[in-house]
Amino acid sequence: MEENSEKDHPQVTMLDPFKIWKELYFSTEEVLTSTMRNYVTTDEFANGIDVILNSYLQYLKLQNEFTNRYMEDSPFSSKRDVARVAELVVSLENKVDGLEGELEEKLEELETQIIFITEEIGARPESVTKENLGEALTPSVAALKDLSKRVANLEKLLKKVDINLSAIYKQVKAETKINTPAAKAQKPKPLSGLAE
Repeated sequence: MEENSEKDHPQVTMLDPFKIWKELYFSTEEVLTSTMRNYVTTDEFANGIDVILNSYLQYLKLQNEFTNRYMEDSPFSSKRDVARVAELVVSLENKVDGLEGELEEKLEELETQIIFITEEIGARPESVTKENLGEALTPSVAALKDLSKRVANLEKLLKKVDINLSAIYKQVKAETKINTPAAKAQKPKPLSGLAE
């Protein structure tokens, strides 16, 4: 009887969705992988990558040109302007260092000339006259005059640099106030005549 009951009711098998999904996934992966490997080796793919790269580079060039034009008309200083000011400051510092070096050399020359003159005067005190002393001190006096002119020019340059740097500092400070999130978040108050 049991045999008849089994024949009357056929055995039902359930599909395993995980196995089906797994087989579908791996077969699709293999097909896509082989297709992509084949496509990557073609000239069409290389040409497409070139077109994308050229488009991106043209976009960057256009954006840089637009930014440069905007910054030329903008009242704010750009990175290029700040870099130029920094170059000028460094150049001025180098000139000041050079002038300091020349000043030290001139002072050393002056010291050696004074030592030489004092030795000459000490060696022959009876033959020293105003004319001899004037002739001996002429190069030293000329060097001192030249040195005083250079120091005066250096002081003028330093005052100009100080004025320019303080103006740049004020401008940068004003720009940072404008660009802060708190300044952007403030809503402008309506004018009393226009609000009504």
